[in-house]
Amino acid sequence: MTMKSAWLAGAMSLALCTPGWAQSDAVLSTGSAWISGLSYHLEDLDPSDGVTPWVRFNQVGAYAGYYQPNDAQHVVLSNDVFSQPIGSVTSQSGELAAGGSGTAYTAYSQLKASTVQDLNGVGAQAGEWLYVDSTGVVSGYGSSVDDSGVPSPLVGDHAWTLSPNTVLVIDGTTQVQAHVDLSQLTQGSLVQHMAGGQYGVQLTMLAFTAVRLSADGADGEPFGDSAEAFASARQILDASGLSLDPDYLLSDSFRNSFSVRLSNASMGELSGQLFMSVGTAATLEATTVPEPSSWALMGLGLGLMAWRTKGRR
Repeated sequence: MTMKSAWLAGAMSLALCTPGWAQSDAVLSTGSAWISGLSYHLEDLDPSDGVTPWVRFNQVGAYAGYYQPNDAQHVVLSNDVFSQPIGSVTSQSGELAAGGSGTAYTAYSQLKASTVQDLNGVGAQAGEWLYVDSTGVVSGYGSSVDDSGVPSPLVGDHAWTLSPNTVLVIDGTTQVQAHVDLSQLTQGSLVQHMAGGQYGVQLTMLAFTAVRLSADGADGEPFGDSAEAFASARQILDASGLSLDPDYLLSDSFRNSFSVRLSNASMGELSGQLFMSVGTAATLEATTVPEPSSWALMGLGLGLMAWRTKGRR
């Protein structure tokens, strides 16, 4: 099975398990991001010091949500990131979903042709967004609470305290997938105007994950470790037909097991931060003149959640 066919099979399987999914509607793009199998353990750097390794996690918060024009929702929940259920949130259209359990986080998005086929791009400038959506989950241990008393997953909070001569290790698996197919956009005013040469469009799908451990050293300089994954796909459609941006694929995927480590080699306790995130972002923009766009910056800055992810393969 090819990467593309495997991805489409996986996307269909997930769609069939998602309530409210319209199987008859043509799909222009799909994106998904997973962090699964989350666990942590400690390593003793000096068994002779008489200290049994320990870690103390502070209050925990998880922030899940989605954004779609005329429909946005986010929820903040407070459960044990590593063991207790967190919950999920799904858009009214069924195209967007995000959530997870204590050991896994998932974000999924699907863009249907019917959602964008009647958009009006006449007069749009190159790079102007005609449509955008996003999903994501952000979590982290933190000492702050919001006005309602719910722990807030702010990266800057002291999330954990680690015993002397101890290494904190977080393990898991990350997977991202992105796919676009503008050939499925065959009717509606958007295509009609493109056929007249008034503008073109490009569709981009981004999926990303991040797990980060960090702390401030004795000299005040931050240090730590992270595991990040990134997948992206893009396609262009205009009066001349379909084309592919040379820097992008129609289908992209990445899967990897990770082990994020932070070592406290001192004789004193160490406090630091934990940040975990998964997300997707889709954009449809006018492209009267082919040029790179700032879609990724927008996708990470929608204000839906405190994403501070820089994807890297």
